[in-house]
Amino acid sequence: MLEVTPLARAELTLGNKIPGGATPHGSRKIAEVTAARFDAQPVLSRMRFETSDERYLWLNRVVAIGKGEFAAGAVSYDIFELR
Repeated sequence: MLEVTPLARAELTLGNKIPGGATPHGSRKIAEVTAARFDAQPVLSRMRFETSDERYLWLNRVVAIGKGEFAAGAVSYDIFELR
């Protein structure tokens, strides 16, 4: 049996969407978040990196989580690699 526990409510306002192209996970659209409001602290996120820059290709293999806090209209993350 699956148990569902509420974590937070997020309200995001998005700017213009542009095609992000095809990826191994499907096609993507990219949009700037122009405003956000979260009713929970801290914000926990699973990070996924997708880059074609040779200097950062190693990031495509990283599994990471982030713990974020909101301050002055922005979010600041501490990011941790899971091994």
